[in-house]
This record gives sequence, C-alpha cells and structure tokens, in this order.
Amino acid sequence: MANILDEGAKMLTSSLVWGGRMTFDQLNELDWLKTTSYYGIYLFIQEAERRKWIGAIDKEGKPTVYYATSKGRKMLSERE
Repeated sequence: MANILDEGAKMLTSSLVWGGRMTFDQLNELDWLKTTSYYGIYLFIQEAERRKWIGAIDKEGKPTVYYATSKGRKMLSERE
C-alpha cells in the first residue's frame, strides 16, 4: 500500500509542477485520476503534503488550491 501512496504522491506532485496550481476539481479532471475515487485522491494529497512536496492555500469561501513546493520540484528533478 505504501508504494501505491508514494507513486500517487509523486505523480500528483509532477502534475502540479507541470500544470501549475490546481483545485481539487481540476485535479480530479486529470486523465490519470479520472478513475480514482475522491478518497484515493485525498490520500495522494495527504501523502504529498506529509512529505512536504505540495502545499495548500485555503481561503474562506474559495476552493482549496494545491501547489508544488520547492522540495517537491527538487524531488521531481532528481527523479528524472
């Protein structure tokens, strides 16, 4: 299970690096996440946040926006 979470968190971070900031609904529309449940996507988000690869901007009355952190961009560049 941990391997699936790790890969999902890495792919999510990659999507945010290349696609820019996104809301949950925008993430849900990504081709590789279309068949993943909301719960599964939240698990990937939680794992990426735990590893500090992504961050979240939560403003009252607006949807949460997720973005790749410098640590996430560094992880991705080392991976490639």
